[in-house]
Amino acid sequence: VSGVQVQVQRVPYTDHTTIYYYCTRILLQKMLKVRSYNNKGIAPNFIHEIEQLSQHAVLIEKNFFLGVCYTCGVLATEKVCLQRCAGCQLVSYCSKKCQKTNWKLHKVLCKKFPMENGKNIMVRKTESVGKDKKMKALLELAIDCKKMADEIDPHQKDEAPPVINDWKDEWDQRALWMDEWDQLAFGMYNFVLNARMCPVCDEARPEMLFDCSCCAVSYCSQEHRIQDYQHWNQNCDLLYSCAMGNWYLTQHLQLQIPEGLLNEANLDCGLKFKKVSKLVKYSSEKWLETIVNLTNELLSFPLTIHHALKDLKLGEQSKSIYELSTLNIHIVHDYPMLDPRIWEFFLHQLPNIEILNLTFLSENMKLDNRYNACLPVERCSDCKRKKRVINYNIQPMHYHEYFSSDDYVQPDVVVSFGTDHETNYTPDFYKAHAFTSCMNMTYFKNTVVIITKFHELFLVADLKKFQDARPINVLLPIQNNPFYGFSMFRGNYGIIYGNNFLCCIQRKY
Repeated sequence: VSGVQVQVQRVPYTDHTTIYYYCTRILLQKMLKVRSYNNKGIAPNFIHEIEQLSQHAVLIEKNFFLGVCYTCGVLATEKVCLQRCAGCQLVSYCSKKCQKTNWKLHKVLCKKFPMENGKNIMVRKTESVGKDKKMKALLELAIDCKKMADEIDPHQKDEAPPVINDWKDEWDQRALWMDEWDQLAFGMYNFVLNARMCPVCDEARPEMLFDCSCCAVSYCSQEHRIQDYQHWNQNCDLLYSCAMGNWYLTQHLQLQIPEGLLNEANLDCGLKFKKVSKLVKYSSEKWLETIVNLTNELLSFPLTIHHALKDLKLGEQSKSIYELSTLNIHIVHDYPMLDPRIWEFFLHQLPNIEILNLTFLSENMKLDNRYNACLPVERCSDCKRKKRVINYNIQPMHYHEYFSSDDYVQPDVVVSFGTDHETNYTPDFYKAHAFTSCMNMTYFKNTVVIITKFHELFLVADLKKFQDARPINVLLPIQNNPFYGFSMFRGNYGIIYGNNFLCCIQRKY
């Protein structure tokens, strides 16, 4: 392909293996074709396919919550009594039906880590080690879980083998197998990291524990719950909201945002439940608080962008975001958010913008995610009348690969939402990729780069990587992001929010 030579010349690789890998990926992208569409007409077929795949996609992996049904996500209440799996005592179900539904995936974990002498695997791993070594013991168990997945064939032997007619069927079948393997490998890995243990004393015996109202943390006594001040003061309500959001998305095919609800939101604070609940037209809405929380999760994309840019100047003419007529944004994130209701809300708050170009990039892109369960909706009549357009561009590749492709468009803003794929320097093979992506994101002097991370130390490390690639100016110093959303995971020091901190940089000269 003649275009490949030009593309490779723009990327300063020195390793022949890396060049070969890069060229192969460029050719593959040309074969698969980039998916693009706008909000002017009927949504294309592939968007409808994404919507179908995204149904019932939950906010956070279900193994994050200890006090919900492992299948349907219903929360334990006075009316709903959960029963733990008798084989492993690791997961809970609300009914025999839910247990049977989940058995195909759970049986791998259940048979690998059964109860022995009345003790589950968590108790056996931690009872004979000191408190300071319990986390290490669980991490070793988590690593064993990932290794175990390599030995598993997701397709059961009693199932008929898939019929493969051509290379495309083979490609689709291989992708399906990888999805199942990923579910087994990382599902079990995360389940162990989210172990049901008292965070104060590391008590792991199931009969000694009770779940907090947030369904994500367990304690052995009320005294220890009171001691865990940071959790019930900062995290409990948000985690409960997230558990309710999971349950809602399990029960409903789509997030049903009541008509006019987004009109009550603004770019400075999103939606406020206390304000919305006082309005008569929404007061009878059964799931109102959960719907508001889920809508705010979707709004975290544009709200974070606005929060970072509201005091900055963009483009060659140094205009504020409120003065621009066209805005080009590159969003680096594994889970692209294509819901047009949210981006039209963004346009409504910035009345001068006529064209909004959104490009979503990630090598590990997953289109069938919680953000895309309701895509092809009717356009806003006001935007239609004013001929305002939103263009969506989906690029499943590294940023430097997109930069070197024929489809590349100069951005006003590049946003890296909590992802490590573009700046990760390990293993050594990816050093060239990370270095080049950092250079390409800051290639144009007027482009503003927004970076979010779960911890400020990781933001400091990212700033150093950008500085190593080329001199930069820090436009917005590292600070808390008030719109970090529901993206969270567990770390050695408790619950961590994926987009908790942000900063803005720009090429120096």
